[in-house]
Amino acid sequence: MFREGELTVRLRVDADRVRSVAIESTRVSLPERLTNGRPVPDVLRTMPLLFSICARAQGAAAAGALDAAQGYTTCSAIAAGRRAAVRCETIVELMTRMLIDWPHALGATADVESIAHLRQMPAHATLETGRAVAAERVYGTDPTTWLAEASPENFEHWTATAGTLPARLLRKLRTDALDLGRSDVAALPAAVEGICAILPALDDLAFGRAPHWSGRPVETGALARRAEHPLIASLLAREGNTVPTRFAAQLIDLACWLSDEIAECIPSVRQLRDEPGVGYGFAETARGLLLHQAEVSAGHVQRYRIIAPTEWNFHPAGALARGLVDRPVTSSAAAKRAAGLLVQALDPCVACTVEVENA
Repeated sequence: MFREGELTVRLRVDADRVRSVAIESTRVSLPERLTNGRPVPDVLRTMPLLFSICARAQGAAAAGALDAAQGYTTCSAIAAGRRAAVRCETIVELMTRMLIDWPHALGATADVESIAHLRQMPAHATLETGRAVAAERVYGTDPTTWLAEASPENFEHWTATAGTLPARLLRKLRTDALDLGRSDVAALPAAVEGICAILPALDDLAFGRAPHWSGRPVETGALARRAEHPLIASLLAREGNTVPTRFAAQLIDLACWLSDEIAECIPSVRQLRDEPGVGYGFAETARGLLLHQAEVSAGHVQRYRIIAPTEWNFHPAGALARGLVDRPVTSSAAAKRAAGLLVQALDPCVACTVEVENA
């Protein structure tokens, strides 16, 4: 694996308000020596080995981009295998957020044992084990049943009365961070064809570090995927894209991935060919849309680009910055805590440190 870098979020606080947010990243582009000039099979074999997080999604997106660049149509069996692998990986990641990362962020006791049990399962048992763990530890009932009954009214009742760890965490978020993170940052459009249309040349490194949709930062992830679900649409209309709304979207998202009927309709792995020799591979991950773009000639990769969900969600003028600027805070500690919760809701794929400077 190459060093994936980290994020530093610096807040400037003055007169009990967050006045500015600077996001510094040491994340680097994929080194050219790992891709450019190398045979396609070498790149395909190497790609999932480079990443400590979402390795299956990275491999699936790479395979899609390289297949498309060469003009290949992936056979249905291989495509189904890639989708299944990404689905299981996404389920494990989302449940880890719910039972370990969110409890840590909110000062609660994490359910490490359940996640350890899930991660120890062989691939063929991940889905059923995930459903069982989710039924007991996340929803308090069968996930498909919970999802079918997740009207705004039923969700309010579940949040107020359920005894599971995520329900308790959501109650705390609604007490401590009801309006945290609200901004006008829109969701990344679902049509991947539109993304292809806005991508600049492969060698435009600035876009890879701070991607935008026609000049505007956008958000990807569970909230963007589930924005049209009746519950999430209701929460967005009433409360906006706050941290509690994003938490609710992660609950809906996990239940959708656990449902065979719904998961089969999720285009979790896609590929497109934009022009001869240039292909795109897309994978929906727990954190959002992962994009690989490859240029191939004579069986060798000429240029390669990866845009991960972290680049969309932690754009310098994106959801994190806009969700914190001008927020009233009572102390440096309160500012740091608020930023930490919004970071957790946006879920970077690397370590993130928050620093506070008082003017």
